[in-house]
Amino acid sequence: DVVHAHEYKTDLLALLLARFERVVPLATVHNWSGDHWRERIYYFFDRRLLPLYPRVIAVSDSVRRELVRTGTDPSRIEVVHNGIDAASFRRSPGARLVLRGELGIPPEAIVVGSVGRLALEKRYDLLLEAAARQSRAVHVVLAGEGPSRADLEARAAALGLGERLHLLGHREDVRDVLQTFDVYVQSSDVEGLPNGLLEAMALEVPVVATDVGGTREVLTSGVHGLVVAAGDARALAAAILRTTAGAEAKRVRVRAARARIE
Repeated sequence: DVVHAHEYKTDLLALLLARFERVVPLATVHNWSGDHWRERIYYFFDRRLLPLYPRVIAVSDSVRRELVRTGTDPSRIEVVHNGIDAASFRRSPGARLVLRGELGIPPEAIVVGSVGRLALEKRYDLLLEAAARQSRAVHVVLAGEGPSRADLEARAAALGLGERLHLLGHREDVRDVLQTFDVYVQSSDVEGLPNGLLEAMALEVPVVATDVGGTREVLTSGVHGLVVAAGDARALAAAILRTTAGAEAKRVRVRAARARIE
């Protein structure tokens, strides 16, 4: 009855299918991220396909505004925030130390990290710079793969992080990876409403996030975590330091974040 599309290729296919079959096309728009010239061309045409849909779901108000700007009728758009199964994202005793043992990270070390594609818009270069600014030696753990791997390795070497950068590649055990972190850092310039952020909040991992996409729609700064301006390594570093230094405030925020996800 309904064909549900999720990205530019299926957005086109669902519309074509609806021309020949008695089905209704529906699209969920997560965002348009990617810096390759081919992706930019695809996204240009995708924004012009979506106004043809009878119904479009946006994962955040920021995505909704972009849809309206590029011609989609506002009455056809519904905002449905991403959600995760909070029951399956609960902290596990001992999970914090398992990956640390695998990577050779001391139990007492501070670990900051993120989960996502290694791409320019994620601004992991800023995360590395923020980590290098900390007064204590900090390990950076990134789960994900992408075209920026070599650049990040070179940047880490230049900042003196060296072996304290751990690029895990694609991982299936995201719950365990997240619980290794002392701080989950979203350093992105562009987001829709990232599941990694929601999963970290559910697992009661302290969060520092840039003010992009739908971040403020689910996270109030000072209540559920800390929100900083995008593109500012100094602000990111200060928020990480504030998080690691304030034990009681951190405990209050992670409990509030868990409740928000529930």
